[in-house]
Amino acid sequence: MVCEEFVDLITAWAEGEIDGVTEIAMLEHLAQCPDCAAYLDQIRRTTRLIGELRATESPTLTLRSRQLLREAFREAHRSDPGRG
Repeated sequence: MVCEEFVDLITAWAEGEIDGVTEIAMLEHLAQCPDCAAYLDQIRRTTRLIGELRATESPTLTLRSRQLLREAFREAHRSDPGRG
């Protein structure tokens, strides 16, 4: 397995959607490739941090996010009135 294949399969692997032969190939690649091991670690850390963000998101932040989204939508609509 090469790095490109590993990266392409990482989501399916995390979701348990690959066969055993492919999983073994991925594990063997990880054992030999520090770059892919670092990539997997980065994905795990990012996933964990996103989970923590969702768990600690305040109602004010949610409201502010919604307001910003509405403002962006209105601005896009004003700049392209032919959208509907």
